[in-house]
Amino acid sequence: MFKLNTVTRGNPGHPPLIFLHGFLGAKEDWASMFPFFESRFFCIAFDLPGHARTAYSDDILSTIKTAIDGITSTKPLLIGYSMGGRIALQLQESASALIALSAHPGLASREEKETRKRIDQEWADKLLHLPFDTFLAEWYTQPIFHSFLHNPTFLKTLIKRRKRQNPKHLALVLKQMSLVHQKRIKCFLCPTLFMYGEEDWKYRQLYCKLPQTVAVRSVKDAAHAVHLENPTHCAEQILTWLDLDKENTDANT
Repeated sequence: MFKLNTVTRGNPGHPPLIFLHGFLGAKEDWASMFPFFESRFFCIAFDLPGHARTAYSDDILSTIKTAIDGITSTKPLLIGYSMGGRIALQLQESASALIALSAHPGLASREEKETRKRIDQEWADKLLHLPFDTFLAEWYTQPIFHSFLHNPTFLKTLIKRRKRQNPKHLALVLKQMSLVHQKRIKCFLCPTLFMYGEEDWKYRQLYCKLPQTVAVRSVKDAAHAVHLENPTHCAEQILTWLDLDKENTDANT
């Protein structure tokens, strides 16, 4: 059986809460979030396939779904960031509720898909041909990570953590999990919260187009990586939404 390298926090008797990190990430990315949830949930974070200490998988979605189904007989709450959020959206049938942090619901036009395909291929080529340090330096100069440039100590620590990855595996993940291959999510099957950083103008505008059936919240003093840049406010917003959703559910039963 495929093994996902895993860390857990909290009481196994509590409702399961599964954290799915983004591209280049690792389970340790959620360390600052665990203290806010571990008294109420059994927190589980994976190194996703092709990342950190987990081997690459030719079918990442199926591998994660199998792992989730094997953890609990009840549907867990899923929290995912960026690529991890897109994975959560595609596995929403397996979730009791879903929180997508800076995660794209899917491309609408052929032009968008062609552009994204070209960009992802360029990054994959860089992973295979550039020194990994050079690739990471270029990756974090992308506009969505502009806030990192104002915190060089944080960025240095983050890059040091990212250097533990295998570039060849990451290139495979990038191509397999490209947004190009993701079906645009229009129907939401469980309570869903989308979150973006106040300084992330791209996702602020993107989430304005989401249907009114989902909730949208912003995280102050953050851009794209809301769970890393301001974990406290990010967690507080999530817990407030969860409590509100529970109140609404109780009121309707």
